[in-house]
Amino acid sequence: MPVDIPIWKNAVPISILLVFTFVLAILGCVISDFTYFASPNVAFSQSDTKLVNLNGTDSEIKQQDMPPEKVRVGDIDIAYRIFGNGEPILLVSGASAGIDGWDPSTLRSLSSNHKVIVFDGRGVGNTSMGSKPFSIQQLANDTAGLLDALKIQKANVLGYSLGGHIAQQFAIKYSDKVNGLILIATTCGGKDSIPKPH
Repeated sequence: MPVDIPIWKNAVPISILLVFTFVLAILGCVISDFTYFASPNVAFSQSDTKLVNLNGTDSEIKQQDMPPEKVRVGDIDIAYRIFGNGEPILLVSGASAGIDGWDPSTLRSLSSNHKVIVFDGRGVGNTSMGSKPFSIQQLANDTAGLLDALKIQKANVLGYSLGGHIAQQFAIKYSDKVNGLILIATTCGGKDSIPKPH
């Protein structure tokens, strides 16, 4: 006897993903259309001030082609990249995602008027695991240590998914380092959170 499984249960997560992707694409188009944001798409690293074009054609070097820099933060070496010009914005990735997990068009849009900082979190990609136990607080401490090591006093912080949890904890404990907080596809957790419907 066949089992009738409602199709809508599988379609809800896909619908959310499609809406999120559409919103990011529209945001990128809107930002890039304003003259205020229309500065050249360039990248640089801490040790090499050579500018790199990020417009994304095959003949140009892309952000993912730049080798990451590393800096010592507590018990780990954090791999990171910095590119763009303007007010700093720190991007905190979701679980097991790192430097190369961000959409290139989003990075291009952000880097047109921000100094974008992307990094591999503890135990991800090119960042070492260290000896301290993993926790949201420890990952927030690592994030604060990265800004200190890069001599960046304040930044806008964008957290995606698990990175949203880290960004919230970072904003609570290190509020003096936060200009603004942007949370995407995340929750506050705890008893006050509202879980997604099943």
